[in-house]
Amino acid sequence: MSTANQFVNMSVPDGLGVALTLASTESGLNGLHGDSNDFPQQSGGSGVAERAAKPSPKPAFRAVPAVRIAVIDIGSNAIRLVIADCQFSEFEPAPPADPCGIRGALVESAPHTTDLYEPEPLSERAAETGARATKPAAEKSVRQVRRVMYSVIAEQRAATQLATGLDSTGKLDAKAMEQSAAAIRDMVNIATDLGVPVSKIRAMATCAVREAANRKEFLALVRRWSGLKVKTISAKREAKFAFSSAKASFELSTLHADGSAIIDVGGGSTEVILTGRKRKAGRIKRIFLLPVGSVRVTERFGGPDVAATDRYDELLVFARKTAKHTIWELDRRPGVLIGIGGTIAALARLLLDAGRGTAHGLGETNAHAPLPGGLTDPVQGMKITQDDVQSALLALRTLDSSTRRDVPGMTRDRADTIIGGLVIVLAVMERLGNPTLIVHVGGIRDGILRRSARKELAIAMMAEGNPAPKP
Repeated sequence: MSTANQFVNMSVPDGLGVALTLASTESGLNGLHGDSNDFPQQSGGSGVAERAAKPSPKPAFRAVPAVRIAVIDIGSNAIRLVIADCQFSEFEPAPPADPCGIRGALVESAPHTTDLYEPEPLSERAAETGARATKPAAEKSVRQVRRVMYSVIAEQRAATQLATGLDSTGKLDAKAMEQSAAAIRDMVNIATDLGVPVSKIRAMATCAVREAANRKEFLALVRRWSGLKVKTISAKREAKFAFSSAKASFELSTLHADGSAIIDVGGGSTEVILTGRKRKAGRIKRIFLLPVGSVRVTERFGGPDVAATDRYDELLVFARKTAKHTIWELDRRPGVLIGIGGTIAALARLLLDAGRGTAHGLGETNAHAPLPGGLTDPVQGMKITQDDVQSALLALRTLDSSTRRDVPGMTRDRADTIIGGLVIVLAVMERLGNPTLIVHVGGIRDGILRRSARKELAIAMMAEGNPAPKP
């Protein structure tokens, strides 16, 4: 079977699109930069890969202090750290009206947005009464927005697969807990060495910890080893952070008159966020919570190899039924799909490496191009079709899990769970009725980072005597 320095060519039936070719490169993913969800593991290490990212495009910052933020995302499959220096951008005009007739002015601040808006000025009479001044009709669409911009200082990823055994036992595995606590301790040490005190590190745990019967034991272990207090967030809160990240990177309010859907596929759960239509396209309309994730379904259907072969059809039927029963009351097909999560990012890199993808965020001007602000991964903004997902599934299923690890850019943990993750992606795309999604590498970690930065920057501005904008 092929190794990392050989070509692996796998053809699929004509009806499923162009053949997926997974070609090896000498560097794999090592040459990529930015805020990604999957990093190659270093040999001889403990599964933790650290690197410094290239700086983001430098916007014209206001003369206010920058703040350094550290976020640790404790997921079901991996634990991720990001440390970044954050600032507000200069005020910039809100986007112009789009061809669908949506007003260019961004809808002011649902609780989950990460954008900050300059309040409209008050006339003398309005200031006395507290009423909002009436602006001339020609000026109504002229709004200004400032965004949280950041440059990544350091990132780390530890593939601890904390959700191992959770689906069958209802508890976190003892070995996985110790490995995770050790990885978190190392991340805390990195953050403190770079100037972020333990009390200022934001640590959020998601599905695996949230659902485990022994979660208190794990949280106590983390506190004892690192001094870090971890907050466990609900699935709905997790979805809102994912939405917040997508909203900060794409103009959701003007992408499409029929609104958008954001799909966040994790190791233990999947969240689908549906926005409103037209003038409400930048707001959450409904959140669907699917109790399936890449790690969970892989275990449920026999493990990495059995789930990809003998029980694959059963897995696919299960994912489609779950999507149908969970994503209900769909009154329309969303105009745009945005895909979040390690499974989607990994597929995008495989396609890009094979010459099958186009990264829309790298100098190409189009309606779906990401906004500047911190994410510099080459796959950010890339389009993936439903045919791409089907072709990848057919191709990867021909390899056993150990051989999949030799595919360029594939980490060991992702090779084990990518089949289950892609089946979930396919089922959701079919249910939503939109054959294409746009890759977003941000996710809840990016949403937490931006929200935390907004609060800290507001405090810093007030300390410097600058008026802080109202959220």
